[in-house]
Amino acid sequence: MRIRTLLPMACDGVGPSQTCLNIVRGMNEAGATIDVFVNRMRIPRADLPVRSLLYAPFSRIPYPLVRGPLTKVLENWYLRTLADEDVAYLWPTASLHIHREIHRRSIPIVLEGINTRMKSAKVILERAYAEFGAPAQHEITEARIREEEEKLSLATAIFAPSPGVETALEGLPIAAGMIRTSYGIDVPPVLPPLARSHQQNKVVFLFCGYACVRKGIHRILELWPRMPSTAQLRIVGRIEPVIGERFASILSSGRVELVGFVDDVATQFATSDVFVLPSLEEGDPLVTYEAAIHGLPVLASPMGAGRMRDAAWVVDPGSPDGLLAALLSLHDSAEMRQQWGERSQRTVTAFDWSKVGTERLHGLESLLLAGGY
Repeated sequence: MRIRTLLPMACDGVGPSQTCLNIVRGMNEAGATIDVFVNRMRIPRADLPVRSLLYAPFSRIPYPLVRGPLTKVLENWYLRTLADEDVAYLWPTASLHIHREIHRRSIPIVLEGINTRMKSAKVILERAYAEFGAPAQHEITEARIREEEEKLSLATAIFAPSPGVETALEGLPIAAGMIRTSYGIDVPPVLPPLARSHQQNKVVFLFCGYACVRKGIHRILELWPRMPSTAQLRIVGRIEPVIGERFASILSSGRVELVGFVDDVATQFATSDVFVLPSLEEGDPLVTYEAAIHGLPVLASPMGAGRMRDAAWVVDPGSPDGLLAALLSLHDSAEMRQQWGERSQRTVTAFDWSKVGTERLHGLESLLLAGGY
């Protein structure tokens, strides 16, 4: 079985493209015959079987100028090299046209469920913004939903990296081809010491990512005036405009540290006490694994906890009393923070990319064998 991965994206060492490369590396180490086709590769990797259209110095061309043409060329190249005995592993940026063409050739298609199904996510987000009292901010159109639904109908299997993705696929034919998996992290040979804020008489609660309604940051900010003065909320990342407007007072009060976008995220984890992610819609957030590797207690919604939910303090983001009680408990007890931090760090070692890749490969092989491929 040869797995051909199609990732029509720029691979610059961040985001979904980096997640894909980590998965491919893990599957490759497990013995898979696998490669990946990408639009652009700025960081050549000798340990990865990558085929790229653009390498340096041409990779410095502004990507929006070349994305469309590159994708068409890449997909045509991919189709020409795809053999009937191959498995097509398609990421969400692959066009509907190529899904149809591969399905016409009766080649098994495997999808990656990086987020929950759009039809499900749209309902969640529109309800959340309605409760927030603001126009819904998302890019999920009916046309995009129809396209995704057709892609799902043409696929043989789908990697479901979290319980939220699994739930969103229930009732669809593709659910029979669902491979329960996760995302992961590179586990270092020596684990970092448990995170500590180093701020005298402060307990730092860290939120990392786009601080928006989808991520549930408003649930934290609504409660923050009720937290003790020794509680500090640190937001690493951009802030959604409607969040900035609604919570301007608390954001400028000195009770919240606005770090913004930074390259050295590891330092932010290492100098915090608790990680919070009350997301309303997610796939399997990588940031949760990063918090856990630094030994931070993880306080998260079911969506935010993802596959780490057995090691996380899981709360309902729609329950203010429950969320506040959890925040206060972790604020008031250093011993509790220590216990939950040790638990998260101990658990996350099972999610090294090499282990994730091995499990994915075995799950795919079993499913295709059972289906007669």
